[in-house]
Amino acid sequence: MPLLIDTDGLVLEAAHANVWIVEGEALLTPPADGRILPGVTRAALLAAERDAREEPIELERLARADAVFLTSSISRRRAARLAA
Repeated sequence: MPLLIDTDGLVLEAAHANVWIVEGEALLTPPADGRILPGVTRAALLAAERDAREEPIELERLARADAVFLTSSISRRRAARLAA
């Protein structure tokens, strides 16, 4: 699934899903600043998980993350990885 990145190298979202990274206990997703569709599953995870929050995510940070996953209302939550 294609990854959408802005001209400054910030990760926005995947073609049909919101992007999340795991850093330690933190679950991070790009801010809903008008450039992405916020998503109902994304909103539910932000509300339910104490360590979930919005932060800008650079492509290099995504590559270093402990884990990467995608969320959508259709497929819920699924693991992802960067293709080499």
